[in-house]
Amino acid sequence: GRRIVSNALAACWAFQSWGNDPDNFHKDMIWSIQQRLTDTENDPAVAERYDLYTWKHRGWGFSVPTFPPVIAVDSRTQRQYDDYNLPAQLMDRYALDWLRVEWAKLLTDNRLPADTWPILITATPVLGFKPIEAVQNWTLRVTKKLLLFFIKKYFFFLPWSQGAIDRSLVNIMDIESWTANKRGYKAFFDTLQTRMKLPGCVFISGDVHYTFSAQGEFFCNGNNFTCLQLTSSALKNMPSEYNQKLLEKIGNTVCKGKCGVRFALNKQKRWTMSSILTNPQKERSPIRTDCNVGLVQFVDGRPITYTLLKQGNQPAYKFKDCSEDDEPTE
Repeated sequence: GRRIVSNALAACWAFQSWGNDPDNFHKDMIWSIQQRLTDTENDPAVAERYDLYTWKHRGWGFSVPTFPPVIAVDSRTQRQYDDYNLPAQLMDRYALDWLRVEWAKLLTDNRLPADTWPILITATPVLGFKPIEAVQNWTLRVTKKLLLFFIKKYFFFLPWSQGAIDRSLVNIMDIESWTANKRGYKAFFDTLQTRMKLPGCVFISGDVHYTFSAQGEFFCNGNNFTCLQLTSSALKNMPSEYNQKLLEKIGNTVCKGKCGVRFALNKQKRWTMSSILTNPQKERSPIRTDCNVGLVQFVDGRPITYTLLKQGNQPAYKFKDCSEDDEPTE
């Protein structure tokens, strides 16, 4: 299992990451991959070095000095587990520090205006589809309590069984949403709002096999942080016909108003994150399940329209009126 992950990271380095940011990879790591590929005797020491260099490399993300600037966030290899058996924080404090450094580089090197909204590429949506995420989190809590009840009542209870149940449920339900770990969720938005002092941002994501657009607002300590979520997924591998109809029906009936996440131990630590789905023009449901490619148009660094390119009609999410004189950039 460890070698499979090492090989995946090495493939990512060779075919994508090295081209994104060549200076980010140390010569010793490159040499360890070359040494492993040319090792015909399967030397354990060479294999161990290969695993260590690929696993311990930090910072697979990168930034692009466009306008607005783009930062591709690594939320896969730098997670933090408050409890190994429960959903992780998708970015630990070192990853959040990396994000701050990338933004500082973009600001100083390109002399960006103070009101610039950066584009953050995240694997999964930061503003997720709340009904799906709520069902996952609720099912995890309820199923866990039921299983523990039956284990205690009918079998001899073992202390390690609770952790095993948690871990199995998280894996079975594939819980990888940002909101699954509220401590990490708040830390991420604290970094964007307080430490990076962003006026707002645009999240671009995929990986969920349906498409939507949402506008969110993070509120903490009397301050608001506005953001947009644009999700295009996927080029292939559509949901089943039943799941397509279910998702669109949920989008039509449940998501008419704001959905919120609240975590409040006391008044000083109270925060809210609310989001509302955007309906595409001339379309009834805010959720799309057909394969598409998302095309975003910007004017003065702000997203204006988000069009889903696909066969047949092409739905578009419009965020504000754009005059004919404006020249959008794509």
